[in-house]
Amino acid sequence: MKSLLIWITLIYLGIASWWDIRERRIPLGLILCGAAAETGLAVIIGIGDGDLSPARMLAGLLPGVFLLILSGLGHQTGPADGMILCAVGIAESYVFALWTLMSACLIMGLISGGGLLLHRMKKEERLPFVPFMTVGYMVCVCLRLCGS
Repeated sequence: MKSLLIWITLIYLGIASWWDIRERRIPLGLILCGAAAETGLAVIIGIGDGDLSPARMLAGLLPGVFLLILSGLGHQTGPADGMILCAVGIAESYVFALWTLMSACLIMGLISGGGLLLHRMKKEERLPFVPFMTVGYMVCVCLRLCGS
């Protein structure tokens, strides 16, 4: 049942990535529908496994709320990035959302640094964050599967 949640999350992140790349914005309806689907499925799985913890789900919001606060302070990330990370945190866990965020930042930094060093990008260029979050999520899922 947990694999269904992983696939739903990957599909959700994939669709959000497509919007982020093509339009440079993600519709609020998509964010809310994906978050509702992930939360509902996480609750159903938690009830079935006997592992439903509202405190764990609320703690999962913290990395996304941190990203939302950063988006309000400066314009380096958009609010959609934080909302999507909140959905991932609710569905998975605080630690998993934090690892996803750190992986996404690392991958984005490597791509940006390489692009700047090879003169393929300008320093003013803005990259969409959700595709990197998607790759970071996939990396974290693979690491979790290899570790268990």
